[in-house]
Amino acid sequence: MNANDFSKRYILELKNVLKFKGIISEIDVEKIVTKMMKYIVENGAVRVGDIVMATRRSFHDGRAEVEIFIQLNKKIEANKKFEFLEKFIVENCVKILYKGNPLGLQEEVTRLEKYLKEKNLKPKSAGYNVLKRQEKEIKSFDEFETEIYLDV
Repeated sequence: MNANDFSKRYILELKNVLKFKGIISEIDVEKIVTKMMKYIVENGAVRVGDIVMATRRSFHDGRAEVEIFIQLNKKIEANKKFEFLEKFIVENCVKILYKGNPLGLQEEVTRLEKYLKEKNLKPKSAGYNVLKRQEKEIKSFDEFETEIYLDV
């Protein structure tokens, strides 16, 4: 059961972050993450924590403007493709914590939308999706786990 208390406020805080921002198709997300991981290793760093993604906007052709954040154990240099942030903070967030079949996630999103409407709250940011378990780590759909932070 995913009983989220939307009245609580949370902070999403990441340190030593490699960030990608661009307009890509959904199938390119994995390729970008792989390139980011290769760049991290080449620069002697290690991923710590979960990968965070945000979709800023979607286009009719299947592409989307996305941001991908990977937290590292140390500072590394940015390049033309990836930006380095010492800190990334999103405050005053409502949070969805969801475990189970991804199809059920929409029900929690609908509950959140209803809560925001009832409280007359407007999102100030995209939803930041913290991927608690990578796809290759999941043996069944029921093991899906994510947190979504939304600044209000």
